[in-house]
Amino acid sequence: MRAGFRRYLPTITWIRWGLAPALIFIAACVDRGYQTDFWHHLARGREIVGRQQVVNSDLFTFTIAGEPIQDANWLTQVIYFHLFQWGGISLVQLMNAIVLAATMLVLVRNCKRASGSLLSSMIAASCAFLGTWQLLLIRPQTISLLLFVLLYWVLEQIRVRRSFILLAPLIMALWANVHGGFAIGLVLIGAFVSGAFLESILSTRRQDGPHRGPYVWLGEGAVLILLAGSATLLNPYGWRIYQYVGVVASRASGRHIEEWLPPALTSWVGFAFAASVVAIVVLYRLARRFPTARELCLLICFFALGCRSVRMLAWWWLIVAPIFATLLAQTGLAKQKHREQRPSWAAAAGVVLLLAICLLSIPQLQNISPLFGEIRSSHRTEEDLQALAPRLSDGRVFTRLEWGEYLDWSLGPKSQSFIDGRIEAYPDPIWRDYCTITSGAKDWQAVLDRWKVNHLLLDRQYHAKLIRLLKDSKAWQESAHSGAAVVFTRGSDNQSDSALAVDNPDF
Repeated sequence: MRAGFRRYLPTITWIRWGLAPALIFIAACVDRGYQTDFWHHLARGREIVGRQQVVNSDLFTFTIAGEPIQDANWLTQVIYFHLFQWGGISLVQLMNAIVLAATMLVLVRNCKRASGSLLSSMIAASCAFLGTWQLLLIRPQTISLLLFVLLYWVLEQIRVRRSFILLAPLIMALWANVHGGFAIGLVLIGAFVSGAFLESILSTRRQDGPHRGPYVWLGEGAVLILLAGSATLLNPYGWRIYQYVGVVASRASGRHIEEWLPPALTSWVGFAFAASVVAIVVLYRLARRFPTARELCLLICFFALGCRSVRMLAWWWLIVAPIFATLLAQTGLAKQKHREQRPSWAAAAGVVLLLAICLLSIPQLQNISPLFGEIRSSHRTEEDLQALAPRLSDGRVFTRLEWGEYLDWSLGPKSQSFIDGRIEAYPDPIWRDYCTITSGAKDWQAVLDRWKVNHLLLDRQYHAKLIRLLKDSKAWQESAHSGAAVVFTRGSDNQSDSALAVDNPDF
């Protein structure tokens, strides 16, 4: 009886498939960091749903009010708003974690297909999680990650089943309406096509390759790129969507936005990136082989992008994981044992443990789950901003661009802020004014006067210099504070000399 029941137990294979997805799901669920991009996307989703059309002008700032904008994330924003209506930020965070877990599961599948080893696939995917976990906020890029690994899978299938070529344009058409990162899909397709073309040339010279010549591969690749590129034009802006992508990349890097700068070794993501490059070189040496043409095209292309900006590192990890898994299998460093495929109570215990931790990590259980009090803060920055928002509803507000996104949601479009996180939307003169005020540089008061700013919502640490200047100024008074956030209001005879501490309401 016991032996008969044992055969229905899980094997270690279950854990190898599920470990990396479980890790990323847990991390995404328990994160309490400030969601920089999310709140503006939520605000735009509210306006799109309310107006029943894509909003193509600025509604949330007084510096570029009414100016035309392009919104490559409109479909994700609508999804966010409906999810928020149904279950608040907890439901949005849960769905974000599920999409990330699905991404990791597809990545394990890509690694397994490349390496033939589930153990090496689990290790490679877990390393990809460790390299990217700091980048995994609630943002449209989450959907981009899933579409990226799905496109990778499709491109692999095209090599053996040419009918799969029709799936790539479908993915790209959806991608161009959920996130501006769709252009990286075309880069992936280009790298695959280049690799296949070079491999075909080498195989023809060795007379051991496919019967189709290299120019047949090149012709099919050109058709694939043409179909995929044309599919991206199926969006509200047509070809002009590429202008948006170009402006975002150039302005964000030129204005030294952290995630658009090259990765530094002093940061975790930069260190992990450098370690992955060293590991790949060592593994090629241990495997006693050189990269294939396709591997070389992928590595060179995405290494160059990763060196350029932190934001591009996610793509590097999704590309390098299958290669890493293949090399682990070829070097014998991740050997699988036959007995590990047998059902066992140990495997069952491991599966139950993973499922239990996943269940305890979901945001809806934050008030009763022991995980939330032990491994993360119970406080959100948004709680401080929500407590202070009512005091900012009667005028123009200056705040750091990350917090401006929350004001878009909580006050907009009735009350407007100086700037929010849409770096691409602001011309250079406005950006210089923002930097002048933020840093407390010369003429900061003149800039505030020129823009007729009534309120300053400041971060005690980030705006430390500016706060010191404000306290020495008779033109401004501290009127409220909550946590690290403090409000300064233009002085008047009717205002109190002392600041009001605002209690945080339930969030």
